[in-house]
Parts: sequence; structure tokens; C-alpha cells
Amino acid sequence: MLPDFDIKDNLIYGCGYGWLITVVISERAIRMLNPFAKSHLDLPPISTFSDVVRYHPNWHGDEYVLMELSDGWIYTIDAISFHKYEIWKIVISSPPDNDNFMAVAIYEECSKLAVCKLNDRRWTHIPIEKISPFFQDIIFFQDKIYAVDFNLYEFDKKVIMDELGKNPPPQFVPLLSSIGGICEVPPPAKLVMYYNYSMNKYVIGCVEGNLLMIVKHDSWVMKMLHVCNKFDVFKLNKNSKEWSRMYSLEDYAVMIGYNFSVQMFPHNSPY
Repeated sequence: MLPDFDIKDNLIYGCGYGWLITVVISERAIRMLNPFAKSHLDLPPISTFSDVVRYHPNWHGDEYVLMELSDGWIYTIDAISFHKYEIWKIVISSPPDNDNFMAVAIYEECSKLAVCKLNDRRWTHIPIEKISPFFQDIIFFQDKIYAVDFNLYEFDKKVIMDELGKNPPPQFVPLLSSIGGICEVPPPAKLVMYYNYSMNKYVIGCVEGNLLMIVKHDSWVMKMLHVCNKFDVFKLNKNSKEWSRMYSLEDYAVMIGYNFSVQMFPHNSPY
């Protein structure tokens, strides 16, 4: 049975396989909802991310004590603000009844990644040797996890799953470069020349095994007006480490969004 759903008290941070992934603002809950099956389940609470030092529900206005993982700076924040802004996006690898179910979150001002399995009690941080400036998108594709900031990071899902299966579960996954679980792809040359933080990037896994990166160019003013300046499209062929620019999508279209992006073929579309 679905719990009572108040649109004012729920923010959607992801979707997939018929499930919506929400944060209940008035609680600590990260909740998966399936409106078709009328079912729900909770992922580990938001207070278990690695930047949370303490959670004090009775300290009104300063419920959370947080630590910047990059420099150790400690500060406090109220619960409502933390529940609204801690998470950028959550993606899932499969329906939750799959034995290899995994969820990955972009959190702490888009600079960190964390993972969990079904029935985990806390989120496990994925450390990266270099501090990320701004993770913008993350997907599961062909037993890999792909995350994009300035570079594209490829994580081995099986390596991470093996680490999460240890008893007791770790609070941090080891540096994946030390256990063969990460590969880094540099950005397209065009983005190196013109990179700025007004670029929004979306990653899409294609049926032929390639990756697409859609780069939307806009500004803060354009975002307020819901206007886009232009798009650039880049393709990363399977087993390649170099992006190529595309000037036509040919026989398919792409749908992009903050929660989910997908490649679509007209003959498979119901419209």
C-alpha cells in the first residue's frame, strides 16, 4: 500500500523501472514509490550519508552537523534545508526485487557519490582520488556505472557490489583505482576549450553499446526563462577512450531530463 503522498512534502530525485524516488522533506526518508503496483520501500535515510556527523532531531534549526569531506570543515544546517538540497539525483540498476539491485546517489552539492543495496541501513561513499567539481549525471549501463562531471568516470558495478557484500558493510568503498574498479575518460576537446559551469551534461546508454553525452548550453537567466542556447552531442564508441562530435542523430531521437534520459527510435514510439 502506498503511504499518504503530499506533493508539497515530497521532492522527486529520480525514476526508473516504474518507480519514483523521492525525499520526504518532513522526514529523513528516501522513499521509492510504485504508483502502478501501489507499493513502496525505503532506501537508507538521508542522515546516513558520509558528510553527516550527527543528527539531532531536537536541535531545532541546527538538526544536522555536517563535515565537508574535502577539507574537514564542520558546520550545522536545519533539517528542511538539508532534506531539500543534499541530493542531486538517485538512479537504480533494476527493479528492487532483483538480487543485484543497487542505487547510486549524487549528493553534497553534486560533489560526491554514494551507493547502497536493498535493505542496507546506510549509504556507502565512493571515494575518488580527485575532488569532483560538479557531478551532473549518472547512469547504470551494461554492468557499469557512468558518472560525468568534467570527465566521464566508469565504475565496475560488480567490484562495488562485492565490497558492499562484505560483513560488516563498509562505510567507504576503497579507492576503486586500487582494486581495478574505475576508468576515466577525458572530456571532448571542444569542452576543454569552452568549459563553464553553465553547461548541463546528460549521459545516455545506446542500444548498440555506445554512450552519448548531450551538452546543453545555457545561463542562469536562460534557466529562469526555461530557454536553451544550443546543444552539443558527443558519442563514445564501445571500448573507446575518445569522444567524437555528432552533427545528426540520424534515425533516432533523445529525451533528456534531470531524472532520466533515453534514446528513442520512432518505430518503437507509441506516438
